[in-house]
Amino acid sequence: MTLKLMVSVARLATWVLLFWVFVTAGLRWQAVARPIPKVEITFEAGQQLSGELRTNWNGSKTLLDAASTSHHINESDIILMTIPANEAPKPFPWRAFTPLFIFTLVTTWRALEQVRKQTLKDRNNA
Repeated sequence: MTLKLMVSVARLATWVLLFWVFVTAGLRWQAVARPIPKVEITFEAGQQLSGELRTNWNGSKTLLDAASTSHHINESDIILMTIPANEAPKPFPWRAFTPLFIFTLVTTWRALEQVRKQTLKDRNNA
């Protein structure tokens, strides 16, 4: 492999990794911002809890019951989780797409800058 090809592969791999990071960040932001109401959870021990399911920034889940008591949820202990269908229309999940939009905007701008520089370089050499 030539050095130029290795640099191209490294750039592509970096772009894919950053793309994945931005998509994941957007989806996490959306999950943290929009708790799920009226969730019922049945655990292996037979205990049942219901309330609002919240996602924390570290990915852990917390259930806030009617008495405003917070319960940390270990997902491996859950037997059944019931989430009712939401009758109200959900707003557009802009938080999920904003980081990806910014990433695409910046990478496109950088690519266009490189094309512009190469074009100017070619014109000056001609």
